[in-house]
Amino acid sequence: MPYLRLTTRRQILLTVLTLTLFLAVFLALNAGLVKEGIGYLVKRVKRIKGTIVSLPVDEQFNYSLLLSFIIALTPITIIVYFNSRYIKGVEKYIPVFLREIADSIRSGLSLVESLSAASLRGFGNLGAEMRKVMARVYLGMPLKDSIGKMVERLPSVKLKRFASILVVAEESGGRVVSVIETAAKVFSILSAFEREKRSRVKPYILVVYVAQFLTIFIGFLLIEVFFKPLARMSGKTTFIKAVDVDIYQSLLFYLSFIEAVFGGIVAGKMSEGTVKAGLTHMLLLLILVYVSFALLFPMLRGFTEIIFLQFQAP
Repeated sequence: MPYLRLTTRRQILLTVLTLTLFLAVFLALNAGLVKEGIGYLVKRVKRIKGTIVSLPVDEQFNYSLLLSFIIALTPITIIVYFNSRYIKGVEKYIPVFLREIADSIRSGLSLVESLSAASLRGFGNLGAEMRKVMARVYLGMPLKDSIGKMVERLPSVKLKRFASILVVAEESGGRVVSVIETAAKVFSILSAFEREKRSRVKPYILVVYVAQFLTIFIGFLLIEVFFKPLARMSGKTTFIKAVDVDIYQSLLFYLSFIEAVFGGIVAGKMSEGTVKAGLTHMLLLLILVYVSFALLFPMLRGFTEIIFLQFQAP
C-alpha cells in the first residue's frame, strides 16, 4: 500500500470521517435515541448508591457504544499502520543502499549516476522513492531540493539523516566514498540496536495484553461467581444488603474499555516511541473487550449458572 501523506486538510477530513462513522453506527444501533431523545438515555442509566455518579447499565447500549468506537477508529488505524510499515520499508534498506552507492562510486560512476543505478536495482520502498528523486533530478531539479521533497513527504528521522548524508557527500568532493561508507556503518549499527530494542520490549507489550485479558476474565468471574449469587441471597437474609449486579457489570465493562484505550497508547509508545503507533494496539484491545463481553461471556454465562445450581442442589 502506498504512503498516504496526512496533510492538514486530510487530517481534518479524517477527523470528520471518524466522528461521522461513530455517530452513524451509534444512532443506527440505538434508533430509539433519535425518537425519544434524553428519555432514551434516562431509561438506561442508574445512579451508584451513595454517589452522584450515574452509569449506563443497559448491555446492548454499552456494546453499541464500544462497537461504534471500534468502527470509527478503524480507518485512521489502517492508514497509520500502513504508513508506518511503508516508512519502515524505506528505512530498512538504507544501509545496503549506501553500500551500493559507495561501490558504484568506487567503480568510477558519479554520485548522481550511482544513485540512479542503485534505485533501479530494487531496494523496496527506498528504491521506489529514490527513483522519484532521480526523475526530478533529470528534469532539472538540484539533488538537494529533490531529496528535500522526499524528506518533506515522509516523516522519518532516519530518512532525514540519509538525505543529509547524500547532500554532504555531493559537496565533499573526493571524500565521497569515505563519507558514504562511514554512514552505512552507522546506519547498520542503528538498525541492529533498534532490532535489539524491539525484541526486549516485546515481553512488556505482551504484559499489556495479558493484563487486559486478566481484567476481563476476573471481572466475569466476580460477576458470575460472586455478585450474582450474592444478589440471589440478598432477599433471603437481613445480613446481606441488596446487590445491584447491573452497576457492577457496567463498572467492569467501562474499566476494561478505559484500560484498552490507555493500554494501547502505552504499548505503542513502548514499541515505536509514538502515540500514533498505539492506535493498532488500542483497536486490538478494544476488539478483545467487545468479543469477550458481547459474544464470549453470554455463552459462558449458561455454564456458570448450571454449575452454581448444581452446588445449590440438595
